[in-house]
Amino acid sequence: MKCYAVINTNVLVSSLITKNNESATVQVVQKIFSGEVMPLFSSDILKSTAKFCVGRNSDLMRAYSKPY
Repeated sequence: MKCYAVINTNVLVSSLITKNNESATVQVVQKIFSGEVMPLFSSDILKSTAKFCVGRNSDLMRAYSKPY
C-alpha cells in the first residue's frame, strides 16, 4: 500500500545536510525515491525549498511564483 505524505522544506533540507544515513529524514526521502511514499507538496513548500536551494533570483524561483 502506497503512503501519501506532505513533505515540508525542513525534511528535504535536513535529509540533504545530515551526516547520519539512518536519520528519519533520510529514510523518508529514500522511501520517496523507492516509491513507497508519494510526496505531496503545496506551492508554498515548493517556493520555500526553491528559495533555500537556488536563491531568490533564480529562474526556478520565478517559475514557482507564477499563479496557476
